Amino acid sequence: MPAASLPHSLPEAQSVSASAILSFVEALETTGLGVHSFMLLRHGHVVADGWWKPYEATTAHTLFSLTKSFMSTAVGLAISEGRLSLDDSVAMYFPDKLPAVPDQQLASLKVRHLLTMTTGQESDILGLAADFEADWVRDALAIPFAHEPGTTFAYSSTASHLAGAIVQRLIGQSLRDYLQPRLFGPLGISDVKWDECPSGVSIGGWGLSLRTEDIARFGQLYLQRGMWNGRRLIPEDWIDQATSCQVPNGEDRNSDWNQGYGFQFWRCRHNIYRGDGAFGQFCIVMPEQDAVLAITSGSGDLQGVLNAVWDHLLPGIHATDLAPEQAADEALVVKLSTLTAWYPQGNPTSRMAQIVNGRTYVMETRPHEPERVTFEFDRSGGAHCTLALEGEDLHVVVGGDRWTQTGLDHFAGIWGQVWARGTWVDEETYHERVQVVGTPFAFDLTCRFDDEGGVIVQTRQNVWFSPTETRTTTGKWKQA
Repeated sequence: MPAASLPHSLPEAQSVSASAILSFVEALETTGLGVHSFMLLRHGHVVADGWWKPYEATTAHTLFSLTKSFMSTAVGLAISEGRLSLDDSVAMYFPDKLPAVPDQQLASLKVRHLLTMTTGQESDILGLAADFEADWVRDALAIPFAHEPGTTFAYSSTASHLAGAIVQRLIGQSLRDYLQPRLFGPLGISDVKWDECPSGVSIGGWGLSLRTEDIARFGQLYLQRGMWNGRRLIPEDWIDQATSCQVPNGEDRNSDWNQGYGFQFWRCRHNIYRGDGAFGQFCIVMPEQDAVLAITSGSGDLQGVLNAVWDHLLPGIHATDLAPEQAADEALVVKLSTLTAWYPQGNPTSRMAQIVNGRTYVMETRPHEPERVTFEFDRSGGAHCTLALEGEDLHVVVGGDRWTQTGLDHFAGIWGQVWARGTWVDEETYHERVQVVGTPFAFDLTCRFDDEGGVIVQTRQNVWFSPTETRTTTGKWKQA
């Protein structure tokens, strides 16, 4: 049976300004920050939530490093059960995976160093270039040390994976299965997906996918200092340790990445803390305001997203009662019901649509670029687009006046629900946006046709772990 939804309330009933929420949402859109959803809780009530189509409340979104905060919770629970301690040696848990000649510093590496990102190791092997055929634990333990453990903060998914691997080795269960009766089940979080490494160990640094409300429930549990429906799920002292500043991590007081680091939680300005994942996956806990904000995104400006929270939303959370704001409440309801992810805008058809309709264009051979492109257009500006990409034909149904699901479960190597929307932005140029729902990723395909049977195709991905760039290739109509 699905869990009951969190209680909902008008913002003013929980002393939150509807005008401030509206300002926050408008700021996200006008600055193009690429947010996919948010849910704001005050005093345990949902006072506002929204999903930018084609994202929906039921969408489980990739959390990336926000996973770390859940992994850390598993460590805290294992400690509370007497299975390990923060000052245990990491090496003692993996005698079968130690290098033949261990680095001398490895003996000093403790569980707490993994949680605080202070291992002292000189590299993070579990970044984008992780070897998906390797034994990640064995390789992690072989990384040389540049510093004494506990002395230097250096963000590391490798450290997170080792911490989670210790728990899994101790309990003989995946982190998902371990947390199911202790965390996910009591919170009403179901259908949990958590990726595993090649050795079958839950990935400690990323890999979890959850709904926006699931993130909010997790944040509310931490805000309530481990209590849920009258039952203690997490020890209070673990909440204190995990979310307080355990180590300094920078000197820029205007950066929310320099306010200190706990046990896989970041400290923020304004005495706030958060779980945090790549491209704007946030679980923001505001103890002084008794509020939680969950956000999923496909953003390349994470500080910009947080600035929008501090500048627009935070001032609207009040300690005293607020009078009703009927006009603002009504405007907010309308705004939240009409949210949509960015898509190209233009005209439903053009003079070129009939000319190129049904033609197959053969492109220059370039890595990671379309090899062939075929369009069949409809009157709404939508299309059936067939792309030959890396040896596979992808049939994309492009909505003209709405986002349309294509039926694909992957696009350009990214797995998720594929939705698309497109239009003619001028007489010769058709632009489609492909959104891989459940992930932060979107792709733009822009085709400029000419009367001589040529086409210039530009492709671009919205965000990635390295700078994105527009790729351009040319092609010609191949007559039957």
